Amino acid sequence: MVAGLLSLGLPLTTASTRYVDDGTTFAFLLVLLSYASYLPAEVERRASAAAGAAALGFALFHPTLLGFDRLGEVGAGAWLAVCAGLIPVGGLLAWEGSPSPVRRETGPAGLPLLLAAAGLALVLAGLWLPAHAGGATFWDLSSSGHALGILLLVAAALAAGLVLVATLSPAPVLCHGALLAAAATFGVSEAPLVAAAFADLGSLGSGAWVEAAGGALLVSAAAVVALPLRPGSLAAQAASAASE
Repeated sequence: MVAGLLSLGLPLTTASTRYVDDGTTFAFLLVLLSYASYLPAEVERRASAAAGAAALGFALFHPTLLGFDRLGEVGAGAWLAVCAGLIPVGGLLAWEGSPSPVRRETGPAGLPLLLAAAGLALVLAGLWLPAHAGGATFWDLSSSGHALGILLLVAAALAAGLVLVATLSPAPVLCHGALLAAAATFGVSEAPLVAAAFADLGSLGSGAWVEAAGGALLVSAAAVVALPLRPGSLAAQAASAASE
């Protein structure tokens, strides 16, 4: 968390671009890192670690954009931001021995599978659509080697796969892993949208919107699987009714 906060004011590239130069980007990362700070206090551990994973995914956007032949241009701020990956690692260690999430019956279990399938389909489709109006697709957006496209492909496939396995066999480690993988996918897929908000949203291509929607659906699917239902909540009542 400290490394992530320090990265906000340090150069992302040799051109001295910083996260604080864009108000929306700065606010987005600050909110994620601030929420992740609840993790050591043992408050909302799952959601806090997921916020850290989302910050990691967002931080990976700049290095992969310059990968692989221009990694020398990546600044200290970008590399420090990647250290946010230590937050979900800490979350996994903290979850050891924690109680299992509420198991969904056959009815409610269809929801995360549907969300995950739709999210994966959108992320895959978005790879071949332009990230910016009239620009390159996400698959060709990186400097070389399709680094960003590969990252999105692997992250989305891992998240959807873990949601599937965790839905069928909701062991804590699988549920937690699904949430973290989906949150990281959400972070990287939302990066272009956050960077363009709000004045430059018109410059985004269809791929940016499709990727953002896919990432949101994947993290929603993982949240249904991993986050426990609170007794008396509407979601808990709906799950109880569907299982009867």
